Amino acid sequence: MIQPGDTVPEGEIRTGAGTSISLGDLRGRAVAVFLLGRVGPAFVAELLTALTEHIHRLLALQVSPMVVLSDPDKQLDSASRRESVPYLISVDQNLFLHQQFQVVDVDDVGVWLIDENSVITDVIPALPPGELVRLCVKRATRTLADADGPM
Repeated sequence: MIQPGDTVPEGEIRTGAGTSISLGDLRGRAVAVFLLGRVGPAFVAELLTALTEHIHRLLALQVSPMVVLSDPDKQLDSASRRESVPYLISVDQNLFLHQQFQVVDVDDVGVWLIDENSVITDVIPALPPGELVRLCVKRATRTLADADGPM
């Protein structure tokens, strides 16, 4: 698995609207990539709820969350039913990005905090959705304080 200090691997995925995007396109901004692997719709819904509740804290830190789903049929439909989501939702149906991030168990969830130079600053392992989002905010805050500026 790629670790803090590694450069983000290139990989193209698509947004929920069908637009192709590369992590390289996000250079210049700090990003929290939530790779959801093959989790069920209930986990996705819980994570999106927690992320929506804490989004203001991440945005205040100038961290843009990106949720990467692996099963667009089940998960994206659930996510798209939300009135508005203040973060990017993308699809990695072939688990290409998961492979690029060297995720061993695609049934797992993880978060990669990436700075504006496309360098991994932290990796957060699988946790229940609410805890995962809270820990992401806490670590992004710590990283920001350590760097004395944007991630």
